[in-house]
Amino acid sequence: MTAPPAAPQPGNRAGRGVLRELENAAAVKRAARQRIADAVAHPSGDTAELAEHRAAHDIATARWVSLLRAANHDGHPVAVIARAAGVTAASVHYRLAATPPAV
Repeated sequence: MTAPPAAPQPGNRAGRGVLRELENAAAVKRAARQRIADAVAHPSGDTAELAEHRAAHDIATARWVSLLRAANHDGHPVAVIARAAGVTAASVHYRLAATPPAV
């Protein structure tokens, strides 16, 4: 006789998949922010380049926020989400409250 399948556990979206994605997205967001800082610190006079860096940062931030929401929806504790996102728990609470869910 086989045991019935285990009930889904909160925070178990294919293991830690969403948290790994969030860690990766946080790294991309940090790198994009660093490119902006470098472009501002060492201006080349190319405003289009700075605009491209800012657009890349905006895209990375949108992805990061969507993964914060996904991790929260999957039932991961805020402390775990914050660790994966590279921010404090207060920042996670702020982002979850400040940004409307995607439609």
